[in-house]
Amino acid sequence: MLIKFLKKIKSDITNWFFNYLKIIRLESKYNCSISSNSTFTGSVENIKIGKNTRINKLSNFRFKKGSISIGKNVIIAQYVSVITHSYNYKLDENIKDQSMYSKDIFIGDGAWIGAYSIILPGVRVGNGSIIGAHSIVNKNVPDNEIWGGIPAKKLKNR
Repeated sequence: MLIKFLKKIKSDITNWFFNYLKIIRLESKYNCSISSNSTFTGSVENIKIGKNTRINKLSNFRFKKGSISIGKNVIIAQYVSVITHSYNYKLDENIKDQSMYSKDIFIGDGAWIGAYSIILPGVRVGNGSIIGAHSIVNKNVPDNEIWGGIPAKKLKNR
């Protein structure tokens, strides 16, 4: 039991360390600000972050397959998830046994993604758009629009 516990601690510390190195590399490469407890599960070559963008605490970026492009002057609030891949599904098979698909995500210049929101594969969030807190975005958001809800829908123009 103790050995299993120690292996888990070692694994967690190793994962944290390599994620922290990714954050330092991204901040220095793109002149942006990223909270040290955000996570990036993909190669740094598959993510681009614009100048003066701020990514707040405990945001999660999953892009092992696919890429994420974030514009300049973007604000991503705490606990946001940006996910480029998901499972295909058939009703007669276990999800864990099914294949996955991947689609790139684009977040435009000056966008603001509210806390606890989720951006799903293939979504484009337009320049100057705002995503309200606790939203799930599953389709493209045009420039300068405010969207919110589950699933997110247009609330008004900016």
